[in-house]
Amino acid sequence: MIKLYHAPRARSLRVLWTLEELHLGYDLVLLSYPPRMEPDFIQENPHGTVPYLVDGALRMNESVAICQYLASRAASPLACRPDDNDYGQWLNWNVFGEASMTYPLSVAFHYGDWYERHVPGCSKYPEIVRYYLDTFQDAVAVIEARLEGRTYLACDRFTTADISVCYSLFLFEMMGFGDQIPDVVSDYWRNCSARESYRSLAIIEAGPMRQSRK
Repeated sequence: MIKLYHAPRARSLRVLWTLEELHLGYDLVLLSYPPRMEPDFIQENPHGTVPYLVDGALRMNESVAICQYLASRAASPLACRPDDNDYGQWLNWNVFGEASMTYPLSVAFHYGDWYERHVPGCSKYPEIVRYYLDTFQDAVAVIEARLEGRTYLACDRFTTADISVCYSLFLFEMMGFGDQIPDVVSDYWRNCSARESYRSLAIIEAGPMRQSRK
């Protein structure tokens, strides 16, 4: 069975959402944040980050790659096929959600008040926070333009590209900036987060440290 190491609100939420959307059985190990503080996990994954997926002999730690792997292996509608007209767009928005959206948010998170709540005494740099929040807003404007006349980002259906981008919108909202999301993008986020697979995540994260989902 697939095993996923996950910390609440971390990038591993993408993988968890994908697993729930695919209705795949998996063994879930919930970790506290930041996960590198847990010695047992460091023995399993010296890099100390989540997600960390174990699938037989395979080990993966990049959230977007894991989502693409799971969806493609399952031949799910969550993945676009090479012969789809939007295949290139699907690949692009998968990576865009991480590289152009989550990355600047994670920098702002680590140098602002939010990270200090988890790691007291860490350094704070307000000017860096402001710069990367502005960078994130530039990326949101790109998403807003893409969604003009569309419900989803690629292939006219919900895919891992939407999961990738929506995680960043979730994180932005969690940081207290939900009211700064443009209406088109906010409607898109509400539509995606209304899916049953996403609603089930709150139940999972509130459960025991180790769970098995059949």
